[in-house]
Amino acid sequence: MDGWLGASFFCSRDFSDRRALNLVFPTLAVQLARKYTEFRSIFIPLVQSDPGIVDESMYNQVKKLIVAPLKESAISTVIVIDALDECKDEEPASAILSVLGQFVSVIPKVKFFVTGRPEPRILEGFRLPLLAKVTDVFVLHSVEPSLVRNDIRLFLKQSFLELTHRRRGLDGWPTEEQLDLLCERIAGLFIYAVITVKFIDHRNNNPKKQLDRLLQSPHSSSREGRTEFKMDVTLDSLYTSILHEAFGRDDPEDDPQGPFRPRRCGPRHKSTSPTHDRHALGT
Repeated sequence: MDGWLGASFFCSRDFSDRRALNLVFPTLAVQLARKYTEFRSIFIPLVQSDPGIVDESMYNQVKKLIVAPLKESAISTVIVIDALDECKDEEPASAILSVLGQFVSVIPKVKFFVTGRPEPRILEGFRLPLLAKVTDVFVLHSVEPSLVRNDIRLFLKQSFLELTHRRRGLDGWPTEEQLDLLCERIAGLFIYAVITVKFIDHRNNNPKKQLDRLLQSPHSSSREGRTEFKMDVTLDSLYTSILHEAFGRDDPEDDPQGPFRPRRCGPRHKSTSPTHDRHALGT
């Protein structure tokens, strides 16, 4: 999807402006206008002549702010709406999916990628007749594990490559064996992969030692030379490592300021459900 992404909205119930349905499509429209000059040339005069569009119904928002400029400009793009279940919605079937179902067929060059946990209103939205016939549904926990593992490995390799360009002394790191072991530990959880990269890339620590800390897990067991990990403890192990790092150091020399000093406030971590609990919708 490199270069194809035109706009995205990541829903979150923790932030009022990211769980409000009436902000989704205006936000997407602004992003599309920033990326595509053809879209912008249509979008700006439209909003200038009728600034009240953003306060209209979701149907009118989509029709005027998204569909009309996309049709006229004939742009081919991808629009992502992630974690739809985290938006506040009282409808029996997702209001956003209901509206999209009425318009996706008239903008065939545009693909919507929508994710959400399989809650009743999300499932009902996927089943709406107008949407169902132009939709591919992917149940992520049914995806072949080898495909998930390959995606995670690709993400890790790219992340570590960027890290080696920014930090010195990392030539030839990590080894293929370390990547294999890390992928096995991650057990298909992208949230683990993302947090792992952030933990290893902590600005005050040596990335090599950070990776070694994660791979030296108390929750592993050797059998015939291989290390096996239980999926239900892998996140606990990661967060335990993070907490040890926040509140105590095994290697004071890693800290340029010397021995560990208590911080005024430790990092806050949000518990995140595994990505395999989500559904993905491509239209």
